[in-house]
Amino acid sequence: MMLADAGIKNAKAQRISGRILVRVSGDKPVNFFDTGSSASGAKIVKDVLSRTFGIKYFAFGTEVEAETESIKKQAILFFKKPYPKSFKIKARRSEKNYPFTSKELEEEVGAFVQGKTRIPVDLDNPKKTLFIEVVQRRAFLYCEKIGGLCGLPFGVSGKAISLISSGLDSPVASWYFIKRGCKVTFLHFHSFPYISKSSQENVKELLNILRRYSPEKLKLILFPFGDIQKYIVPRVPSKFRIIFYRRIMMRVASLFCKKEKAIGIVTGESLGQVASQTLENLRAIGDAAKFPVFRPLAGFDKEDIIRQAEKIGTYDVSILGGEECCTLFMPVSPATKCRLPDIKKIEKNLGGLGKLIKNTCANVEIFGV
Repeated sequence: MMLADAGIKNAKAQRISGRILVRVSGDKPVNFFDTGSSASGAKIVKDVLSRTFGIKYFAFGTEVEAETESIKKQAILFFKKPYPKSFKIKARRSEKNYPFTSKELEEEVGAFVQGKTRIPVDLDNPKKTLFIEVVQRRAFLYCEKIGGLCGLPFGVSGKAISLISSGLDSPVASWYFIKRGCKVTFLHFHSFPYISKSSQENVKELLNILRRYSPEKLKLILFPFGDIQKYIVPRVPSKFRIIFYRRIMMRVASLFCKKEKAIGIVTGESLGQVASQTLENLRAIGDAAKFPVFRPLAGFDKEDIIRQAEKIGTYDVSILGGEECCTLFMPVSPATKCRLPDIKKIEKNLGGLGKLIKNTCANVEIFGV
């Protein structure tokens, strides 16, 4: 799907002996020997595979029959003038039912290449290595292993709801969960029309970036939070408002977990980073959730998060800022160490909150990004 999105329409994937073989064809041929060309299909394929989770490494190569003469004829095509100062052949067989061992194949192909080119062999520090993998009666030859993002393939770890803002943290937290094979639905709380739509616009831009790492469109739920905040303000002491805002977000996220058949809630919280993220406050917030709460950035410093945001491409959008819902009716001095019994005692006086949440859930906007 990601290759098709990038304009490679005729890619066919096949699993062979613990590997995935992707054959590409179409109107614009892929030149596997020219991965640096700006116009080559190989550059597009390389870009897509480099941001596909579940791949440790990949390579551009050519395919011939698993027969020594065919392999030798193909191998010499990888060596063109100006020749490298040294080379080595690295062969591997997935099955043993061939008339040669890996070492014999290395020696025979290496001798053939050296005889044709006079390039010295260096087994310890070669300037060029030709890899030969023999799999299911076919031989695959390539010269470069390109590192992938590792992680797990999309969707193998189930679904989660991510509480996403337009800031730095939550997009990075979401990225880590996508990396671990989780299908993420995004839930954004906004306070329009009491504040501007800037946070909504920024979140959509952030999802456009995260979409580069997903083979499917990302689902975004926009939840209007302003009326709930107006309800909270006269009924909750100022210092506890942030905690109650977050607790309600957990209640709402739990409702959408049930609706979306998700198994957990992802947040961008980092221990001690702001007043609401002390251990005591995180406990008070997480207590309101009916599903497990995952905080992949809990042990990260801000500098760690910034570096990762730059790496994955969300940093430039996140630093633009945006009027977030929690800036509305923001307390001057938020509590840093809430006691859960105190929070629950106050919550008993919020009898109309459940109905307000239910009514607001019916008025969400849903987008596919």
